[in-house]
Amino acid sequence: MIWSMLLGCSMDADRFVAFQVQDDGSYTVEPRAIESLKDPLRMKGELGEMRAGGVLALRGGEMEYRGGRQIEVLAVVEDGVAEPVDLDGLILYSFYGHLQDTRDALERVGVPIAPLFPVSMAVTPAVPDIGLALLPVENAAYAPSANTFILLSDLSEKQVPLAANAGVVAHETGHGVFHLLSTGDPYAAKLFPPEHPGAQGISSLDEGFSDMLGGLVTGDPRFIVPSLNLPSRDLESGITAEQVSSRPELETTSYDPYALGSVFAATAWDIRLETDDVDGTLALVCDAVKSWAEAEADADDAEVAYRYLDQLVALGDAEQRQAACAAIELRFAGVYSVEECP
Repeated sequence: MIWSMLLGCSMDADRFVAFQVQDDGSYTVEPRAIESLKDPLRMKGELGEMRAGGVLALRGGEMEYRGGRQIEVLAVVEDGVAEPVDLDGLILYSFYGHLQDTRDALERVGVPIAPLFPVSMAVTPAVPDIGLALLPVENAAYAPSANTFILLSDLSEKQVPLAANAGVVAHETGHGVFHLLSTGDPYAAKLFPPEHPGAQGISSLDEGFSDMLGGLVTGDPRFIVPSLNLPSRDLESGITAEQVSSRPELETTSYDPYALGSVFAATAWDIRLETDDVDGTLALVCDAVKSWAEAEADADDAEVAYRYLDQLVALGDAEQRQAACAAIELRFAGVYSVEECP
C-alpha cells in the first residue's frame, strides 16, 4: 500500500476523489479519472491552469485576467487515488473533472470548441473595477473576452458547492461556447455591445443556451437543485414567454435575463424529449448559435435574440424541425413565431 501526504512535490495518482453526479441527479463523492489534469498538485493540464487570486480587470472596455499565485493542493494518495484533505481541493478536482466531461460531450457531437482551451481559471480573484460589479458574488462564472473561469466561494453551505456541480460547470462553459460560436474568438469583444437595442434579449439567450448545456450534458433538467433551490430554472417547467415580464421588447427598470432564458432553455429540452436524442439536440442548439450570429450580425432591433428560434427550425432534420416548431408554438405563443413552422 502506498500512502503519502503531498504538498510541494509530485503527485503519483491516476484517480481523484471528486463530486460525481449520478443518473438520478444525486451526487456521490468518489474517485474518478481526470486524464486532462497533468499536474494535479498545481492544477495544470490540457484544459488550462488554475491560479489563486490575481485580478480580473477592464482594459479598453474588455476583461482581462492577470494571474495570481500558483495553487498547491494538499491531498493524501493511497493506491493511486488522491483524496484532498479539505473542501477546497475537493471542489478544484470536481470542477476540473466536470469541465473535462463538458468538453468531451461537445467534442463528441462535433462542436468546434478547441479554441477555448487552454482556458484560465481564477480562484477568488480581486475585482476592483466598478464596471464588473455585477459579477456574481458566489458561483463558477465565465468572463468573456478574458476567456477565464472565475471560481468563487459559496456564501452558505450547500449540499453540492456551486463550482462542484456538474450542471453549473456545463452552464458556465456554455457562456464560453456561446461567445466563441458567436464571435469566432474567445478573446474577442462580444458580438453585440451593451448599448445595442437587443442586448438584454441576447443576455437572456446567452443564459438560456448555457442552461441548455447544463441540462443536456448532465441529462438533468433540474441540474441546479443540489446547489440552489430554484424551481424557476427547471427545464421541464411550464414557463412561457408570455408569462415573463423581462423581455427585450418591453420597457423594464431592471432586466432579469434568467426569466426569458429559462423559456429558451425549456424549448431546447422539449426538443430533446420529443426526439429522444440528447446528442442530436446538443449539436443542434450549438449549430444554431453560430448560424444565428452569422445571420444577425448587422441586426439593430430589440428582438434579435428571438430569431435564434428560426435557426433551430432551419438547421434541424425533419424530426427536430417538427419538435422545434411544437416547442416554439408552446413556449413563445403570442410573443414570437417562426415562419417556417406550419
